[in-house]
Formats: sequence, C-alpha cells, structure tokens
Amino acid sequence: MKDVAFVLCVAGILCFGLWAGTVQPNQARERIVMRTLEIYELELKAKITKDNSLALPMLKELGAEEKIKEQDHGNDQR
Repeated sequence: MKDVAFVLCVAGILCFGLWAGTVQPNQARERIVMRTLEIYELELKAKITKDNSLALPMLKELGAEEKIKEQDHGNDQR
C-alpha cells in the first residue's frame, strides 16, 4: 500500500512539473499581452502618439504585432 501511494505521489509531482514547465509560462505571457492590449486601447482612446506610447514597444517585444492591428483595426492614424 505504501509503495502505491509513493508511486502516485511521484506521478503527481511529475505531472505538476510538466504543467508548470509548459502550460503555465504560456498562460502568464498571454495575461501580460492582454493587459498590455488594454493599456494600448486606452492610449488609442486618449490619442497618445506612437512616439509617446508605452504599450506599443512592449507589445512588439512580446511578439504580438498581429494583435496590435486587431486592436486599432489596422488604421492607427496617430
């Protein structure tokens, strides 16, 4: 009985390690991108120029250029 419990504990730890190493970083990155897109949306509404934008360089660094165009509908005239 103790051997089975030990094996199940080891299997649980391995599953958690796999999840923590693969799924969690992607979810964290997506949360950061979503928050940055919210800031970018507020900047668009406030008509802040591209040169003064704080969110635009962050989105480019995160590799979310396609989401920038979705947010401003491809016609950012600032």
